[in-house]
Amino acid sequence: MGFFRRKPKIEEETPPDPSTLPAETPADFFNRGMFFYSHHQYDRAIQDFNAALRDNPDLIDPVYGLGLVYKAQQKYPEAIQTFTRVLELLEKGKMDDNPDRRLMLTRISKSHIQSLEQMLMGDSQ
Repeated sequence: MGFFRRKPKIEEETPPDPSTLPAETPADFFNRGMFFYSHHQYDRAIQDFNAALRDNPDLIDPVYGLGLVYKAQQKYPEAIQTFTRVLELLEKGKMDDNPDRRLMLTRISKSHIQSLEQMLMGDSQ
């Protein structure tokens, strides 16, 4: 009995693997760095975040990405320093395009710093 019809298979296009895409702009490098970060390829993520910062070291997103990588690698002092750099850039007004996003990044960066400092305190006891 055919009460239920089978849905026809829809072939979905597989999006390209970001690691195979050429990166030309800081945004390309940042996006590819986030791909590598999310796949635990931290050394490759660091390379791309640094490439994104090569021409403009005041770009907040790649600096924030570096902080995430250092935290994941348990390089807590480097992560604290990097998230502090994010806060400094935000205070200097390096991201005026979206006040809500600026507030969110400020709060998240402060939260990262606080949790990292607690981890360091736990390691020293």
